[in-house]
Amino acid sequence: MFDNAFVSSVRVGDEVSLTGTVTQFNGLTELENVTLHGIHSSGNNVVPVIVTASQLAGDGIGGVELYEGMLVQVNRVIVRDTLDRPIPTWQVLPAQSGVNYRLKDTSGTVTLRIDRDVDFANTSAPTGEFDIVGIVGQFIPTSPYIGGYQLQPRWRNDIIASGPLMTVQPFETGISENSLTINWQTASPGSSVVRYRNLKTSQDGVVADATLKTLHALKLSDLTPATPYTVQAYSVSGADTSFSANRVVSTASEGSSGAINVYFNKSIDASLAHPDTAKGNTNLADRLLQRINNAQKSIDCALYSISGSVGQQIANALVQAKNRGVSVRVIIEKDNLGAGTGTTFSQIITPAAIPWIDDSFDLVNAGAGLHHNKFFIFDYRGGAPDQAWVWTGSWNLTDPGTADDMQNAIEIQDQALAGAYTHEFNEMWGSENETQNSTTSRFGARKLDNTPHIFNINGTPVELYFSPSDRTTSAIIKTLNTAHHSINAALLTFTRSDIASTLKAKKDTGVRVRALLDNNTDSGSQFGFLTSAGIEVRLDPSAGLLHHKYAVVDAEMGGSSPYLITGSHNWTGAAENSNNENTLIIQSNRIANQYLQEFAARYKEAGGADNIVLSVKEKGEAPEGFGLSQNFPNPFNGMTSVEFRMADFGFVRLKVFDVLGRQVAVLVNEEIAPGIYTVKWDASGLPSGMYLCRLQVREWVETKKVMLVQ
Repeated sequence: MFDNAFVSSVRVGDEVSLTGTVTQFNGLTELENVTLHGIHSSGNNVVPVIVTASQLAGDGIGGVELYEGMLVQVNRVIVRDTLDRPIPTWQVLPAQSGVNYRLKDTSGTVTLRIDRDVDFANTSAPTGEFDIVGIVGQFIPTSPYIGGYQLQPRWRNDIIASGPLMTVQPFETGISENSLTINWQTASPGSSVVRYRNLKTSQDGVVADATLKTLHALKLSDLTPATPYTVQAYSVSGADTSFSANRVVSTASEGSSGAINVYFNKSIDASLAHPDTAKGNTNLADRLLQRINNAQKSIDCALYSISGSVGQQIANALVQAKNRGVSVRVIIEKDNLGAGTGTTFSQIITPAAIPWIDDSFDLVNAGAGLHHNKFFIFDYRGGAPDQAWVWTGSWNLTDPGTADDMQNAIEIQDQALAGAYTHEFNEMWGSENETQNSTTSRFGARKLDNTPHIFNINGTPVELYFSPSDRTTSAIIKTLNTAHHSINAALLTFTRSDIASTLKAKKDTGVRVRALLDNNTDSGSQFGFLTSAGIEVRLDPSAGLLHHKYAVVDAEMGGSSPYLITGSHNWTGAAENSNNENTLIIQSNRIANQYLQEFAARYKEAGGADNIVLSVKEKGEAPEGFGLSQNFPNPFNGMTSVEFRMADFGFVRLKVFDVLGRQVAVLVNEEIAPGIYTVKWDASGLPSGMYLCRLQVREWVETKKVMLVQ
C-alpha cells in the first residue's frame, strides 16, 4: 500500500475491505489512492509462509510471481554483505534509505533489504544461523520486471535468533608478545569460551569461564610472539549457543624496535613541531633505495606504477638485490604495463628473472578493479625480528609522482605488521614462495578478511586494513568519530557520501573540520556537499597532484589521543569495493603531529586563513594521568630523550634495564611534583641492542622498549 492516509488508519492484524488503483514501482505491484471501506476484525495473527532463499530469488520464473507482497519466513539462514563477508551490525547510515545484504541458506541466496526506519537498524546482527520473517518486495527497473526480489523484515521480532545475542563483537586488548585478551558483550548472560588456532603451526587451544555474564573477557596466554591467531568467541545459555565469526588477531613482536619514520616530498610547517620536526622536502626515491640496498633476505613489492628515471633506479636496485641473493617478488597493476611501467618491466625486471604478476593473474577476478597498493616488505621472509620493515603511503614510483605531486611515505620496523602485509601479498601471489600460483591467487572482491587488524607496535596502537575485503571505510568512519577537537584531511579524491556525512556530523558538534582536495570535478565529488554544510574545503593550487590519502584527528589538542589515517586508499567507492588497497590507522602524538605539519603547509598554500596552533601542555602543568612516552629518537645513537607525565606528587623511579634484567641506568629516583618532564639518557658507553625503560610511581608501572644502535 502506497498511501499514507490508509496506513495511518489501520494496524497490523486488521481485516479490511478497500479499493484502490493498481500501479507498479520498479516491478513491485502497489495500491495507491486507497479507499478504506471497513475494518471487519482486528488482532488477527498473520502466519508467514515457510520458503527457501532460492524460492524467493527464483520467483517469477515462467511469468508467475508466487511470493511478491507476501509475509514469508526463511529458516536457518546466515547474513553476509555484498562482498560475502559476515556483518557485525545491521548498519544503515543516515544518508541511506536502506542497505542490501545477502541472505543465504543451503538452497541459495536472496537479497535482504534493511530499511533505515526499522527498529533494529544499526544494532548487532546474528553471527550464526537464525530464522527470519519479512515481506517479499521487488526492485528491478527494466521490463519484463522479473527478478530483483528482496526480503524486507519489519521490526526486531522478525529476526529470530537463539542463544545470548552478541551486542558487541569480539575485539582484542592487552596485546603483548605472549598474550592478549578477547572481549565481547551479549544481550543476556551466558558463559565465555574462546577457541583459537596458531596460523603458523595449526596448534589449537581453548579457554573458558562458565560464569554467566554479559561482559566477557578471556586472556589467551603462552602465545608465540609476532604470530597470527584465528579466534572464535561463543557464549552458552542453557541449550542455546551464540558464535562469533572467526577473527584474526596477532601478538606483539619480540625484538623489533617499532621505529616509525615519516617522509614528505614537499615542505612542512616546522612551527607546529612537537616534539620533532617532520622530514619535509625528502627525496623519497633516495630513502627507498637505502632500504632496498640494506635488504638481506627478501623484498616483496606491491605497486601501482614504476616508470621513468625514478622507476628505473628502483628497478635496478631490485635487480642488484636479487643478484646478491635477496628473494624479490613484484605485483603490478596491469593497466599500467602499456605505458612507462611496461618499459621498466620489459627492459629491467623481466630480463633479470625477477618473478612478477599483474592483477589479472587471478583468472576469476580477471583484473577487475585496480591494484592500487604502493607497499614494500623488507626481510620478513627469512629475516630477524629487527630486520623486518614495511614501507607504504601515497607515493607512486614515477618521475611526476616524485617531483611534482604531493606525497607521503611511512616505514615501520615491526615483524608482526610485516607478517600481516606478507600474508596479504601471498594471497594475491597465490603462494608463500617465489612461484606464483594462479589457481589460488585472489585479487579484488575475491580477497578474504584474513589478516590481523590491531597491533601493539612497541606501545603504539596501530590498525591495518586491506581493501576491498576489510571494510576500510567503516574503520575510517569509526576513527573520524573519535574527534573532539579537529579533523584535517588531505585527499586526491573524495566521493564517499558516508564519510562526508560523518564529517558534517562532527562539524555540527563543534569539531573543526578542514579538507584539502586535488579537485572538485571528479564524478560524485563530495566538494559541494561539504561546502554547503559549512565545512572549509580548499583545492590544491599547484600544477602537481595533491596525491595524499590521509586524515589527522585531534592533532592540535594537547593531552588528546590523536590518530593518523594514511595509505593508498582514496575515499571512493572503487577503493572500498574493488581496488586492492592498504590503510594504516596510527594512534600517536608524534606521528599525527608530523602529518599536521605537512597539512598546515598545504593548507596555507591553498589560501587557508585559520591559524593552526597546538594546544600543548607546558612543562609543569598537571597532566590528566601518569604516562611514559616512547623515547625519541628510537632507534638512537648515543643520546635519546624520554618524556613522562605525573598526575600528582609521587616518588618516581625511571630506570633502564638490558634484556637480561640488569639495571644499566637510573634516570630519575626522587619525589616529583605533577607535570610533564623530559630527561636525557646518554648511552654512548653501552653496546648496541634492545633495552627496557621502566617508569614506576607507587604501584603504577609502564615499560617501553628502546633500541640503541652504536
